Amino acid sequence: MNSLEMRRVQAHIYERVVRGDEDIDLLFQKYKDILDVEIIVGTHLTCTCAKDLESHPLNHGNALEEGLDMVLDFITRGNCACGAELPGHFFNRLASLRLVHAAAGFGHTKILSLLNKYGCDMNAQTELTHRTPLSYAVRSRHLGVIDYLLSLGIDVNVPSLPDENTPLHEAINLRYMDVIERLLTAKNLKVNQKNLKGESPLLHAARYHLHDAFLLLLEAGADVNVKDRKGNTAMMMGVVRGMEYVKPLIEKGADVNIKNFRDQTALLFALHLDSIEMVLYLLENGADPNVVPSDGTPPIVFASIADSYVITQRLIKHGAQVTSRNGQGYDALHVAAWNGYRDIVQLLLDTGMDHDTRTADGNTPLSLAAHGNHMEVIDMLLPLGCNVNNADKDNDTPLLYATFNGNLEMVVKLVNAGANPDFRNTHNTTPLWNAVYKNEQSIVRYLLVKNVELEVSSCGIDQHAQSDVAVMIYPEPRSVLYVAAHHSTVDVVMTLILAGYDIFKETWIMNHEFPEGSTALLCRMLTNFSSTPPRLLALCRNFFRRRFKRNVVDLVNSLEIPEDLKANLTLRNFIPEELFKM
Repeated sequence: MNSLEMRRVQAHIYERVVRGDEDIDLLFQKYKDILDVEIIVGTHLTCTCAKDLESHPLNHGNALEEGLDMVLDFITRGNCACGAELPGHFFNRLASLRLVHAAAGFGHTKILSLLNKYGCDMNAQTELTHRTPLSYAVRSRHLGVIDYLLSLGIDVNVPSLPDENTPLHEAINLRYMDVIERLLTAKNLKVNQKNLKGESPLLHAARYHLHDAFLLLLEAGADVNVKDRKGNTAMMMGVVRGMEYVKPLIEKGADVNIKNFRDQTALLFALHLDSIEMVLYLLENGADPNVVPSDGTPPIVFASIADSYVITQRLIKHGAQVTSRNGQGYDALHVAAWNGYRDIVQLLLDTGMDHDTRTADGNTPLSLAAHGNHMEVIDMLLPLGCNVNNADKDNDTPLLYATFNGNLEMVVKLVNAGANPDFRNTHNTTPLWNAVYKNEQSIVRYLLVKNVELEVSSCGIDQHAQSDVAVMIYPEPRSVLYVAAHHSTVDVVMTLILAGYDIFKETWIMNHEFPEGSTALLCRMLTNFSSTPPRLLALCRNFFRRRFKRNVVDLVNSLEIPEDLKANLTLRNFIPEELFKM
């Protein structure tokens, strides 16, 4: 029999097997010597014909119509027809089937038993995907075929490509509980065999959320601590799926503190899911509250980030170190203060932890509370004696943050607690510069009461920019008066001038280089002030204010001069009295 005749016979027998011919035994007797010969078809790398051939026993929808005709054509030709007309064409990928694959895939138990009688290999694998008769039977859910193959003691652990899933993995994928139950009875089953992702069937069942299979695998002795390629365990996947997965694992002795390749444990998975019940259960069953993953965030810091009072409380109860920090040097108190989580702030302070520690970028809890604009947290921290003039990496202080946020109450409390109202950051920004930029007239007037320096130029820093480096507001330094003309109202500009601002140093006014958007009224007003000699009263006010500095109010009041002159020197003639009482 030449090769062409052989292919024609193979095609004929294949069709009879697929159709489940009742009288096929006579045909088998005639061709018994070729029943186990591999049916090989040449295909091209760019076509899907190899996959089409080897998946034919799975495509029952059209397998007996156009699908069968296509496969029979492949078998008869010995190759597919794709690209055959192209010059230099050759078939560089082989696919294959055997009669046992067809019999198993189409559920013909009797035919399969006949093939076994004639010595056909019940563990034969296809060329491309390495599928066995059992794999086809499992995918097609032919329970009778599965029972028959298992009775033969065939290898139930052969992985198919591309995912290297065993028949048990595939049954889990397809959620075939009846198939899973049968496979678990196989004496040669390797219950912990992994697929390409490194998942054992137990991990696979957890990932596919097939709880019944998960429990069966546990009872079958599956390794509860097996890891996948990322180092994840069934416990970690169980945390994602729910308590009904975690409790049985604990009962089977699973290690709750195994780390994956990112140094994460099951506890950290539970924290990411914000599952209070799960976190508490794991802690009660020995989870380490001080484990640190590769991102450097300890559980207690993560709980603070998540604003979880209960979890933070339980972590402390189970021995979490409240002083532990993340990679940026932030502890749980820094995070809670920054976000305004008052309950967590109080909980942490009650442990006696240091309330004034600095992060890697130089911020303290007080600084961060000011940056986050959380007045109630400021009220909790100030009585503890925090450093109100703490400067971060950019030399920003809590007061600079408070003025940028436009919070007058916070500004007043910080200044009264000793904050320096003239403090400058690395870019020469002062609290007054910030207040003017934010057009906060009440804060501007309050700072003028404190007789802060007026003539300051800075590029300014956007305190709320999401950046590791300072983000400048202006490309080049701008004076307080320029910023007022650009961002504030005419009232703020006028307030600065009346307070003694030296307008004669502002060359941009003389050069008529006014900020974009300046009104004609503002331009005329600035031009008029800059071209008019100061009055004697203004000169006296400026002299005394610069000489007396921050003691100007007390020292002026001690002078034996008329009250209206005192009011002029202290600015009471145009600043509301309540700002002097703050």
